[in-house]
Amino acid sequence: MAETIGDIIEIVKNKSNLSEITVEDYAVEGGFADVIAKEAGAKSTKHKLKSNQLRKFFSAVRLLDQKEEWVDIKPGFYLLRPQLAYAKGRDKIPEKFFKVMVEFMKKVPSEDDSQSMENFNTFVSIFESIVAYFKYHYPKN
Repeated sequence: MAETIGDIIEIVKNKSNLSEITVEDYAVEGGFADVIAKEAGAKSTKHKLKSNQLRKFFSAVRLLDQKEEWVDIKPGFYLLRPQLAYAKGRDKIPEKFFKVMVEFMKKVPSEDDSQSMENFNTFVSIFESIVAYFKYHYPKN
């Protein structure tokens, strides 16, 4: 199991598709989502993640998730990256959170639209798990 966001980034880099990551990899306690939430929100982290930034980005993902076809999701999905970069540029999110989210996002698009949808659905599930663990670890944040 990964112990740091850096470990998670390396694991994700070695995957062809995000859907290769199993629910056990990210949803269990001590899994990717738990590690990301803990590390990104830690007080020792420069520019620690705040719940309003997390929710802002997650809300944009949820809007895309309401669409059923990759062709409809694709333009909005690609626009998530600049939104994330903007938050990072304004020091609203930690560097490691930015890097891991970008790595997840790189693994979503595929040559095959059905594979892209499967990858996107995995991305949404991972992100939901991060939000849940973040709220668990930092309920007053």
